Amino acid sequence: MLVGEISRRSATDAPLEIVGPAAQAIFGAMNSPFFSWASMLVTLAAALIAASVTWQVERRNRRTEADHQWNKEKAAAYAPLRKSARELARIAVWPRETGEPAVDIRPLFEELEDIAASIAFFGSAGVNAAIAELLTAATEFAETVRVVRSTSEPGYHGDIDQRVAGRYQEADRKLGAAIEVFTEAGRVDLLR
Repeated sequence: MLVGEISRRSATDAPLEIVGPAAQAIFGAMNSPFFSWASMLVTLAAALIAASVTWQVERRNRRTEADHQWNKEKAAAYAPLRKSARELARIAVWPRETGEPAVDIRPLFEELEDIAASIAFFGSAGVNAAIAELLTAATEFAETVRVVRSTSEPGYHGDIDQRVAGRYQEADRKLGAAIEVFTEAGRVDLLR
């Protein structure tokens, strides 16, 4: 038999026989009190590392789930604001048919303001800045519609008087741009 080998004799003999001085040094050290403590410390460290990794993964999963739920709630609030702003932008200054009353713009504008005020509590800085820009553009648009209605008469099929058409088109353009800025800010906020 070679030096350092472990031999197994028969089932009736001693269970293991350590042969050779090198084998005696290695396997003899495993029975020492130091090896016993070292193996317990390694086992304890491995258990702590496994628990820490598991806790971190679970924490990240909970945070991801919470962020996903929060983004759903934000999206549910951002969509009505965009819808309300688009309804405001689509309002006709004059009715298409003669004799119909003009649509009152105040309820649409007030609805837009109410929704914007509720979003201000949880919107990011970028979203709140976009909302401020949207409200400024909506205010200018509503005021322009009021001025057009008070200073002119409807043209053919509800066309706007040429004297105020440029001002109306500019207010309409600004409102459309502000809606797009808000939409993009909302997308960025939801993708963070």
